[in-house]
Amino acid sequence: IHYNTREVWARGKLVELTPIEYRILDYMSRHTRQVLTYQQMIQNVWDTPEAGSRQGLFTHISRLRDKIEAHPEEPGWIQTRWGVGYVFMPEV
Repeated sequence: IHYNTREVWARGKLVELTPIEYRILDYMSRHTRQVLTYQQMIQNVWDTPEAGSRQGLFTHISRLRDKIEAHPEEPGWIQTRWGVGYVFMPEV
């Protein structure tokens, strides 16, 4: 993630993200290895709490995984903590 240019690279390729996908990834990457609850993410990623929902978050996370994960069906970077939220686990 190149924060100054808002560019995201995965496996040597520039990844095109929507503004909300970028904000999700930006927020998660600044809280690496921390469990982020659904509510935390909605409150900190969307401009207003009314603008985000759990279902919307699930949809955006799924699309983000499709774009950055080598195997989206077995995510390594964005891991789910069922019933709680997500954890960002970048490659070592």
